[in-house]
Amino acid sequence: MYTVNNGLMVRLATLKSMGFSILPEGIVQADLKEGTLVRLLPDYTIDDPDMKVSIVYPGRQYLPAKTRFFIDDALNYLSQEFAAAAGRPDDIIRSPMPRRSCRCRGRAARRRPRTDATLGRPGARTAAAGDTTLRTSTSPETMPAPNATRLMLFSSRQYDGDTFTQANEAFGVELDFQEAHLDAQTAILARGFKAVCPFVNDSVDAAVLERLHEGGTRLVALRSAGFNHVDLHAAKRLGITVTRVPAYSPHAVAEHAVGMILTLNRRLHRAVARTRDGDFSLNGLLGFDLYGKTVGVIDTGIIGWVFGNIMAGFGMQVLAYDPGPPAQDLLDRGARYVGLDELLANSDIVSLHCPLLPSTYHLIDEHALARMKRGAMLINTGRGGLVESNALTGALKSGQLGHLGLDVYEEEGGLFFEDHSDSLLQDDVLARLLTFPNVTITSHQAFFTREALVEIASTTLGNVKA
Repeated sequence: MYTVNNGLMVRLATLKSMGFSILPEGIVQADLKEGTLVRLLPDYTIDDPDMKVSIVYPGRQYLPAKTRFFIDDALNYLSQEFAAAAGRPDDIIRSPMPRRSCRCRGRAARRRPRTDATLGRPGARTAAAGDTTLRTSTSPETMPAPNATRLMLFSSRQYDGDTFTQANEAFGVELDFQEAHLDAQTAILARGFKAVCPFVNDSVDAAVLERLHEGGTRLVALRSAGFNHVDLHAAKRLGITVTRVPAYSPHAVAEHAVGMILTLNRRLHRAVARTRDGDFSLNGLLGFDLYGKTVGVIDTGIIGWVFGNIMAGFGMQVLAYDPGPPAQDLLDRGARYVGLDELLANSDIVSLHCPLLPSTYHLIDEHALARMKRGAMLINTGRGGLVESNALTGALKSGQLGHLGLDVYEEEGGLFFEDHSDSLLQDDVLARLLTFPNVTITSHQAFFTREALVEIASTTLGNVKA
């Protein structure tokens, strides 16, 4: 038996029963994003099905932290799979993490690790029929309630863990936080979980849903209002329920849009940077009064409705475009519902608050930008795909677009919510937009308030328990 740092000791028969192919060079293939996940140490005879071997991945200490995190979670998944297929607890043992690698030769050396790391010890949960859950600790404070619903949260960050853990005191869901994005490769991490919780830039297409369904997932609980990243037809075909958080804190997003308007108009981002450098001049910081100007609100759903009321409070004329019924209180405050062309032609500021649908994809393209009032301001806190990104640079260079504020971006997946400060930005369009002094871009943070996070967590967990 071999004991290797962070390894799994598994019978060869168990490996083969799981469908893993053992190649002559000793590689066990796993279909995961990081490529070959596990390696069998070569110093053994593979003819003996009872031989226990260690599964390891090479060079863990040399991998980036995110890659180590991903692979560690994948190993946990493998341990569950092996235990589910095992005929007895002795088929798999989760090894401890010794200070250095330890190697023992031969079948006679099958010593169990310390009892506190042995999954098959008395009192631990073992692989009974229908139970694929394994735990490395059975202390009362870490054990979930009996028959608790299992929820895996993808693309989770520290703030997700904090808010969901606190909100979960009222729901008793078994939570598992994954930093990895959900896609066709990482979907296997959710095997055995009834519910998964993706975020806005996770992929929930047909291929991902197929893998989730194969692993037993029957609920996709979005912790967002938007659902354009979900293949609803595939979900319906597979019998997977999809829930979302339709309204968490509309004030958060609406107020962020107002903040972007004030920042761009009064050049606050430039003023702060200049005063820090000792430049207290006012050259280049000239703005305009919002009072008496016209703001165009595209979609007066709950967020657009809040935004429209705020802007009316500034004394602005509100023009609204929405294919649905008008908001009566906006009408009472003097708002007018008009066609899209009229809104674009007469608005000093245009703010987007509509969902991303086939009918709204690239709603603001090159032609729409040309129909806007020259020098107008465009704000997008809705969805990145509402705006054709490639058309923005030309409109800014010509002066047709006077100011641009984006909290969302068409190609934000893989960029937003991540720290890329130590690498070159590979998105040429975004890199070019960031060079304009009249452009402000934030990384999908409009929702990011304490109140919104609490509401998102409570609503999501309520959807899971419903």
